[in-house]
Amino acid sequence: MSLATTLQDSAARAFKIKGVSASATLTQTTPGAFDPVTGTTGVGTSTVTACLATLSTLTKRIPGGAFGANSLIQEGDLFATIPAKGITVDPAPGDTLTFRGAVWTVKGTWPTFVGSTPVLYELWVRK
Repeated sequence: MSLATTLQDSAARAFKIKGVSASATLTQTTPGAFDPVTGTTGVGTSTVTACLATLSTLTKRIPGGAFGANSLIQEGDLFATIPAKGITVDPAPGDTLTFRGAVWTVKGTWPTFVGSTPVLYELWVRK
């Protein structure tokens, strides 16, 4: 077993401790193709992935310009942390995270890698 796999397993087990996390769903929507005749975008596809997550206050300093110009943290923004094991998509800005009945929009991501294998994702989220 590789170090990355061991760390993925450890992170996933830690999130299963009662009270540490709750069930969530990560939804990534890919827009449909643009139709030049009608000038509209076709129906996109959504990938919904079940995961465990925790929410916490923003304690990291987000460097200026890390997510593009005018990407300011707003009051109420939080960090969501999810283990990478079992996640079939890489979370990205614009995705949504449904956690305890509330829908949060992903504004930025910080993956933690061991080599090229993701172990945890920290997501900057906004209601």
